[in-house]
Amino acid sequence: MLSEQAISINGLFRNKKDIANKRQKAWDRYVSLMQKSRGVEMKLRYMEEDLIRQRDQVISEMENDEDVLQNVNVGHKGAVAKYGKDLDKINRKLETVREKKKSFEETLADAKKEASDWASRENAIIKAIKNALKVR
Repeated sequence: MLSEQAISINGLFRNKKDIANKRQKAWDRYVSLMQKSRGVEMKLRYMEEDLIRQRDQVISEMENDEDVLQNVNVGHKGAVAKYGKDLDKINRKLETVREKKKSFEETLADAKKEASDWASRENAIIKAIKNALKVR
């Protein structure tokens, strides 16, 4: 028969193995996201810059449009309304890009934290195994 101490040490080793597997999966996920992050980050940054240029272009066109300058008080129809709709559309797209950017950054941070948490758990179980193996 195995002693109670041997059974508990065996359980610690099983727990260590499970935690090590989970840590490795979390680490692999984090590394994968890090590899993707450069491409995603650049794509979203270029999209954001392009939308800002589009918005600046629409504003510039609006400021130089004779129809807008002559009918500035008629904001709900005509050229002013057209430019307003265009700006709203661009601003919505810009907000969507910024939300995606923020979401991806949060996902990356969460993956890093998860990998770190599993590593801490693994270190704790290693300490417990070392303590259990000490001869008293």
